[in-house]
Amino acid sequence: MTPWLAALAVAAGGAVGAVLRWALARWLGEGAGLALANVVGSAALTAIVLRATGWPPPVVLLLATGVCGALTSWSTLAAQVWWAAVQGRWRVAARVLGGSLGGGLAAVLLTWSALGR
Repeated sequence: MTPWLAALAVAAGGAVGAVLRWALARWLGEGAGLALANVVGSAALTAIVLRATGWPPPVVLLLATGVCGALTSWSTLAAQVWWAAVQGRWRVAARVLGGSLGGGLAAVLLTWSALGR
């Protein structure tokens, strides 16, 4: 695979993942949308890791690095938790952080259990 094809696969997947995260934030609100994006992205990435054996490398890059990488976001999570905290909205900060981390770990565990190795 050429570097240009790899970059194109990541960019195309990233565009899809970023739009999905934006749509979830618009639909559910910033905190809940981000938490759901992180949970769904964690489950999807786990499924890809477990099932991608034999998949063409551009497909793995498109889905794992591109879509899942853009759908989930550590930087957005950190910024939203910090912003809520400095505004004194501690419950919102805790909900967003707990939903993303706890929900993401639960999604990985459930996906791993369902698809197993």
